[in-house]
Formats: sequence, structure tokens, C-alpha cells
Amino acid sequence: MHSIKGQRWIALAAAFGFTISTARAEMITPDSIPNPPAAVGSGNGTPVYANNLVSTQYMSLGLDFGNSWTAITHLNSIPVWVPVGIPYPTPGSTGGQIDYNTAWWGANLNSLTTRNPITVSSLTVETVGNLGFLSLGVIGRNGLPLNIAPVVQSVPGSNGEEIWTFTGSGIWGFYAALPPGEAVPAHETDSTWGVAAVSFTPPAGQTPEPSSLLLAGLGALGLAARFGWRRLRLAA
Repeated sequence: MHSIKGQRWIALAAAFGFTISTARAEMITPDSIPNPPAAVGSGNGTPVYANNLVSTQYMSLGLDFGNSWTAITHLNSIPVWVPVGIPYPTPGSTGGQIDYNTAWWGANLNSLTTRNPITVSSLTVETVGNLGFLSLGVIGRNGLPLNIAPVVQSVPGSNGEEIWTFTGSGIWGFYAALPPGEAVPAHETDSTWGVAAVSFTPPAGQTPEPSSLLLAGLGALGLAARFGWRRLRLAA
């Protein structure tokens, strides 16, 4: 398990590259906030009640699930976001049920500072599960799909984990949808899928992450020390 997780993050690092910039450096995962909604079972049709629903809890990180019902579960021991269909067929229920057949499920992006919707030029989504029936794409501010083809990388040594990278202007969010005519039977458990992580490059002017500030500070110290050493040599 540790080797698989190590390979996942090595692949993610390769997808993003190690650069010193003000762009968001880390992936947003279901565990990225304190006290996320409790995870539920992963089977198609699993009940999801109101206190398990994910909506706007991740907006401080730039990720908004408010336009689609979402829950957290575990696939391959990895926490993931999964789609929720409504309503759960119990009288008086205020929740739903996991529904891997739900089309146009996904999330939108918002400003880290104002919480308003934003568009970005780079978005990466890590998915987990059997993706033979899944289509992943990006949308613009009008809610319509963008004609941006992803670069898809399979995570070495994993079981159905892939990294989808979209590069192009006007990206407001991502969606997962089933091709026409596809469906996952309610009794099947081997066709489960979810989103394990999301990362994006915010527009210029966004507040840099602390890690980026630290790297920038260390770089500045290095340049200052080098400049001071040159001055001492010239003075001698």
C-alpha cells in the first residue's frame, strides 16, 4: 500500500513539475479540510443522509460542489468524492444515495480570496476506479463543455487510478458523465469510481500558498547571500 501511494504522488509530481511560483502547489483532497463530512459505503445505491453531503465545505480551497450532490467514500483505501442521486427512497429522508450513473456530476472553481467563480488555464483531476465507462471533461462559465482534450496518465502499479490534465483558457470546473447508453447496475461494486484530488492554477493576483512563499523567501535569501559574497570579493 505504501509503495502504491508513493507511486501515486510521484506521478502527480511529474504531472505538475516542481516550480517555484504563486500557483497552488498541492492537491485538494477530501481530507484537505478539518472535519470533512463522514465517509459512507462505496456501493452503488448506498444511502447518503444530509450530514454526509458535501457542498460548499471546500470553497476556502477554491472547490465548490454546491451545484451537485456529493459524498465521500473510500476506493482502494483512498478517500474520494462520489456523485449522489436524489432522493433516497425513504419517506421523509433529506439525503440521497450514491449513484455512479449520475451524469454531469462535478465541481466548479472559485476565488481563494473572494469565493466568487473564477476561470483558470490549467486543471488536473485524479480519478480512482473502473473508468471504462467514464467520460471526464471541463466546462466554462456558461456551464457548457469546453473543447479541451485532456492528457490522461495512468498511475503506475495502481488499480484504475488516472490523472487527467486539462490546459486551456476559460476552465470553470469539471464534470464526469456516462457515454450515452452506459449504466452501472445497482448490484455491481466493481464499476465504482470517484475523484481523489483536484488541483488548478489560480489567476494572477491570487494570494500565494504558504509553501510558495517559503520557497520564494529561501530563494531570495540565497540571492542576497550570493550578491553579498560577490561584493566582498570585489571589495577585497
